[in-house]
Amino acid sequence: MRLAAGLDLELFWSELDKRMAKRDEALKEWFNLPHANPRTLSAAAEGGTAPILLDLGAPSGGLAWAVQQVVGAATGALTTVAAANVTAGVFKGGFPSNLAQVIDFEVFRSDLEAALSRSDRTRGGRPPYDAVLMFKVLVLQTLYTLSDDQTEYQLKDRLSFLRFVGLALNDPVPDAKTIWLYREQLARAGAVERLFARFDALLRTKGWLAMGGQIIDATVIEARRPRLTQAEKNTLRGGGTPAEWKPARRAQIDRDGRWTIKRGRKREAAPGAGHQRQVDIAVPVFGYKNHVGIDREFGFLRRYTVTHGAAYDGGQLGAVLDRDNTASDVWADTAYRSAANLDLLERRGLKPQFQRKKPRGRAMPVHIARGNATRARVRSRVEHIFAAQKCRLGLVVRTIGMVRARVKIGLANLAYNFTRLAWLKGRAAPA
Repeated sequence: MRLAAGLDLELFWSELDKRMAKRDEALKEWFNLPHANPRTLSAAAEGGTAPILLDLGAPSGGLAWAVQQVVGAATGALTTVAAANVTAGVFKGGFPSNLAQVIDFEVFRSDLEAALSRSDRTRGGRPPYDAVLMFKVLVLQTLYTLSDDQTEYQLKDRLSFLRFVGLALNDPVPDAKTIWLYREQLARAGAVERLFARFDALLRTKGWLAMGGQIIDATVIEARRPRLTQAEKNTLRGGGTPAEWKPARRAQIDRDGRWTIKRGRKREAAPGAGHQRQVDIAVPVFGYKNHVGIDREFGFLRRYTVTHGAAYDGGQLGAVLDRDNTASDVWADTAYRSAANLDLLERRGLKPQFQRKKPRGRAMPVHIARGNATRARVRSRVEHIFAAQKCRLGLVVRTIGMVRARVKIGLANLAYNFTRLAWLKGRAAPA
C-alpha cells in the first residue's frame, strides 16, 4: 500500500490498531458473539459482507478498509459525515435494521404458524426454520426484488440481512427451495390477507387511525406474457383449456392474467393541423390489477384486492372502501363515477370526490376543469404508492396463476406499509 506523504507512521499504526479493535468489537456486538475468533471476524469482514453494515459504503470491510479510513482521516480526505461515523466506531443501523426496530414481527407469529402445515417431528428430521424468520426473509425478498436463489445468496453475503432475520454467522441459511415452499404454503392458506389485516389493526391500536378520507385507485402489475395462438386465446377466454396442451405446458402458461390497454395522456395535435383529432397513447399490458384504498392523513394502504388485468376499476370500489375511516370523503378518478357506485357511497354515508370526464366533442368547461384540478391535488397521493412499488420495489409478477399473484402483490402492499411506518416514525417531531 502506498501511504500519503508526511504521514506519521507510529501514529498511523497506533490508530490502525484502535480502529481494527473497534471494528471487531462492533462485529461481536452485532452478532452477539462475545467469544468470536478475531481471525473469523476479519475473514467475514474482508469477504465483502461487512460493508453492508458500514455507513461509509467502503468496498472492503477488513484491514484495507481500516487503513483507508486512517489515511483519509490523517490527510483530511475524509468527509465530515464519514469521519463522524468512523469516530463513533459502531455500526449505525441503517435499512433494513431500522425496520426491525420499528416493527415487532412477533405479532404475526400466530397467523403464520396457523398457515404452515408442519409435522409433529415424532419421526425425527431436521427442525423447520422459525415462522417469523422466514416471513422476514420474504419481506427482504419483496423490498429488494430478489428471486429465491438471489435471496439465498444475499442472506449468505450480507450481514445486515442476517441480523434482520435473526441469524448468526454460524447458523444455516434457508435455501431457495425452502423459501419457495414457505411462500407456497402461505399462498395455499390465503395467509397474506390475514397478515395485512393484522398489521392494519396494529396501526389502529398504536394510534395510526384512518383519517382525512380515503383515496381509491388501481394499477396494472405486469406478469410474464404468454405466447399463444389466436385459437388458444379464444379457448382461454371462454374458460377452457386447449385439449392439445400437455401437463407441462399447462403448468407454464398463466391462464388467470389478462391483457389490457394502459392509456396515457392524449398527445396534442401538431401546430397547424387544424381540427385533427388528438391521438391516444395506448400500451398493451398483460398481468394483474392491484386495487387499493389509502387514508389521506397518513398514506397507509388500508384495503386492497387483486384481480386480473382486464377487470373494470369501478367494479371493485366496494371491496376497497374502508368503513373505519373517520372522514366521509372518497377521492377517485373518472372510472369510478357510475350510478351504482354513487348509490353505494350514499348508502354508506360517504361523499364522492370523483373526477369528471370531458364532454364528448366539446371543450372542458372551466368550472369542471377547476374542480378536477382541486381534487387531483389530493388524489395524486395514491400515485406515489404505485411509483414506490414499481420503481423502488420493482414490482412485477414472476409467478403463474392468481393465487400466487395475490401473495406477491399482497406482500408488496404490506412491505410498503412497513416502510411507510418507518418513515413516519423517523420524521422529526414538530416544535
